[in-house]
Amino acid sequence: MTDRYEKKPSDEVPTIAGYATTYPYHYHQLTKNSPKLSDAAFCETVFNSSPSNMTGSEHYRLRISQFLILPPFQRAGHGGKFYDIIFKDARANTAIQEISVEDPSAAFEDLRDRRDLLFLDEKGVFNGLKAPVPKQWVEETRQRYKMPPVTFLLDWAYGRDNLEGCWRWRC
Repeated sequence: MTDRYEKKPSDEVPTIAGYATTYPYHYHQLTKNSPKLSDAAFCETVFNSSPSNMTGSEHYRLRISQFLILPPFQRAGHGGKFYDIIFKDARANTAIQEISVEDPSAAFEDLRDRRDLLFLDEKGVFNGLKAPVPKQWVEETRQRYKMPPVTFLLDWAYGRDNLEGCWRWRC
């Protein structure tokens, strides 16, 4: 990719603060009518789909494989803003059914949890909730915000406890 900039006396020089890579990954939604492992249709569905076929109405999972903020820009909030941009774009894409991370580091898991909690809190997901909540509500809400099941359940558990800002200071 090549970008060309025309510098004016009052402009700041553009700087790369970091980068991320993502890729489409197979998303197979299991339903009551889904083929069973022993059915030929199961093998046809799962093993004969490829990212090159993922266009138009095809659904897929977006996976973040690399996420790096360069050292001079770390601890300044750039990672959280960058994460939010990736997720905002992914949530707006109807072909993407879920957003996951490939083998996240502990630091990235922490960033993801904090940003997801802040996002869900801003959407009012935790308002008025009392345990236990119906499984249907959990699944519908998780799918609406395109979160993997474990990530959503952990975020819900933190948010449900209504920590009154204990996690917010780190966002």
